[in-house]
Amino acid sequence: MSQTVRFFVVAFYLLSIPVLSFGQSKDLTRIRVSYSSIGAASLPTWVAADAGIFNKHGLDVGLIYIGGGPRAMSTTIANETQITQGAGTGSILAKVGGADTVMFATLVNTTPQSLIVHPDLRSPQDLKGKKLGVTRFGALSDFGVRKYLQKINLEPEKDVALLQLGGLPEILAALQSGAIHGGALSSPALTKAKHLGYKELMDLGNLGIQYPGLSYMTTEAYIKTHRPVVINFLKAIVESTHSLKRNKDFTIRVLKKYTKMDEPAVLDETYELFTQRYFRLVPTPSVEEVKTVLDQIKDKDPKARTTDYDSFIRTDLMREIEQSGFIKTLAKG
Repeated sequence: MSQTVRFFVVAFYLLSIPVLSFGQSKDLTRIRVSYSSIGAASLPTWVAADAGIFNKHGLDVGLIYIGGGPRAMSTTIANETQITQGAGTGSILAKVGGADTVMFATLVNTTPQSLIVHPDLRSPQDLKGKKLGVTRFGALSDFGVRKYLQKINLEPEKDVALLQLGGLPEILAALQSGAIHGGALSSPALTKAKHLGYKELMDLGNLGIQYPGLSYMTTEAYIKTHRPVVINFLKAIVESTHSLKRNKDFTIRVLKKYTKMDEPAVLDETYELFTQRYFRLVPTPSVEEVKTVLDQIKDKDPKARTTDYDSFIRTDLMREIEQSGFIKTLAKG
């Protein structure tokens, strides 16, 4: 496909997606943000939009859902969106491929998912010959499942089939229909699956690795030309994370709105899990997260054998916010 044709395909695709949260004020800077998960990991972004925190920091943010981190990242590379929220693999894989992508925050530095299976599968070795669902190859769910299969000496694609299903709701639906034997899920879909009687075979967050499970990503070019915008966006996300930890009722209403889940017990458990275990109040990305991803792919892609881990992240933006005293002000409530 030519570059011209590819541009028009991407542009048409984005124009066909509902854009949430754009306001009308001429005093705000408008940006588009793609996010790749209909799950609780997106709460800081959703709360920042619905609570007016983006507006407070001078931004009018249009949110666009695009299932799968690498697909969402591609829209930022094309400058059809300016920032992507998702697993940091999207940025890392793109940079290995030659893009100037970079992670500037990591709000969850582990894998906030579990491998959920049919209750008839009683042990890890029962996975051999079965089908497991992931969102997209290269996405968070794909990484976690592959890492776990390797740990139990099963080879992805050879011993266990991996199917791309698009998103977390689709994985749960495929599990319920019998199309797959299991899949990687994050709450609230994970919590709902357990309530339905499916088995949590492995909490992927317990693999003991640092991983960019929820990151914010853009391009070096965009930071160079719009640094204040990125700083204000990051301040809004940090403030939103502090806010959602203190405002449970409002946060659960936001979670219900975006996920379409209406079971009170599922929503409550999901809120407690992410606020107590996963969300970091100072989301500085680390080279350890980058190394985890590169180590996973370096055997298949020689370009991933670099040790220049710092080039994949920007820590200066978060450092600037910390040094300004902004976070200390938030901590005082």
